[in-house]
Amino acid sequence: MDFTLVNSINNWAPGNLETATALANYLANCYSEDDEDFCAEVDFVEKVIKDSSFKDTNTECIHEKMKTNPNSIYSKMFAHFNGTTGKFLHLKVGNTPSGDWGITRGSDSNAQFYTITTDSDINTNGSNLMKYVTLCHEMIHAYMWSSLEDAGLLIFDQYGIPDPSFDCVDYDIPNLNDISLEDRFVAVICAMDNAQVESGLWSHELFNKNVFEIEDYRQALENFLINEYDWNSESQSFRTEAENVFGSNWKQEVARAISWRGLEETSGYLPYRNNYDGFQYLYIVNIITKIENGNKNCQ
Repeated sequence: MDFTLVNSINNWAPGNLETATALANYLANCYSEDDEDFCAEVDFVEKVIKDSSFKDTNTECIHEKMKTNPNSIYSKMFAHFNGTTGKFLHLKVGNTPSGDWGITRGSDSNAQFYTITTDSDINTNGSNLMKYVTLCHEMIHAYMWSSLEDAGLLIFDQYGIPDPSFDCVDYDIPNLNDISLEDRFVAVICAMDNAQVESGLWSHELFNKNVFEIEDYRQALENFLINEYDWNSESQSFRTEAENVFGSNWKQEVARAISWRGLEETSGYLPYRNNYDGFQYLYIVNIITKIENGNKNCQ
């Protein structure tokens, strides 16, 4: 797609020349050949790029369902991109590193482009719950990284891997109540650096830090699943087993267990898991097995 074509779509480009140019360059790099089977749809209203691999899939269906409530955490994070000039989401389905249900990558472009890729096997064979947690987890990454990039605290390499743009050497941790939001992020990341948190895990560790919102990201994901997922769409046997294990509070407990997917290596996971015993402990440990055979029909 060249700039002339972008300029003609919905009369959007004339008022957004810098972003339109960045978008044209980004698409040219992603789609170097004019091939109908290797292309993307650009929604200039929602500021989202839907790769052909994403279009008309179960994952796209779940994505649309997750946006139904405009007040949900997923919709609010999505609106961070579709309502702000210069921020685009690129949604794809494809291969991800072994064990990852989805991955998010940034861009070293001057504009903000975030690519969320759902694993092909999750798209084809994964349950609705697996898609819900994957899309919301990865959207949290994109939203959090965009917020850090806005604050000038994050840069991306040529592969889209994020890296803090500041140096934590000799950084003194201040009183978090007396500093700005940007400095709060710096303080928390440097605290993890000082604690020798493994490189690459700081982003997941931030899921459990309420430095940006009143509730942390993991809690927000848990609440999203409780309130927005159609639990009645699951089989009677699924619901009965969960209720037998956790009692009347089973939806919250199952949502909580699912929300920790992808965060098992963080410092908060073992204290959470080890707070349970017996059948509840076993259910949590085997949460992937519990949900992988769940409802796969998106309507």
